[in-house]
This record gives sequence, C-alpha cells and structure tokens, in this order.
Amino acid sequence: MNETTLVQACRLLFGEDVVIGKGFLDYLQPAGLKNAYRQRARETHPDSHATPASMDIEAFFAVQQAYQTLETMRLITPQP
Repeated sequence: MNETTLVQACRLLFGEDVVIGKGFLDYLQPAGLKNAYRQRARETHPDSHATPASMDIEAFFAVQQAYQTLETMRLITPQP
C-alpha cells in the first residue's frame, strides 16, 4: 500500500481542505476515521438521493473502499 493511495483515501473521507501528510496518517485515530466514514457514507448513500444514479453508487463505493484502505493501513501499522 503506497502513500499516494493513502492520501487519496484520506482526501475522499476528510475533504480536500485537510492537510494530509505523514503526521496526519500517524495520528489517525479509529474514532476519527469511523466518524469521517459515517459522514461521507450518509452524504453519498444512494438511498439518500431522490434518484439514485450510477454516479451516486460509484461515489458510495469509493467511500467504502477509502475506509477499508485506511482501516487496513491502521491495522497493519504499529501504533505507538
């Protein structure tokens, strides 16, 4: 898993305005990750839109993939 993939996943969950670097990834807490995921999942969930389009579904799946990527990184990276 490379750093570019992790940064892209963070940007998807936390937004473009968050400065994401090694320090951010090192400090990423499970509760913060889960909260960001839940918020983005609510925003992109196809059932929350009047007419679910394939783009909405793809956005929702991208959020799920980003969360799984970051959760996997968190589990395999030793925490201090």
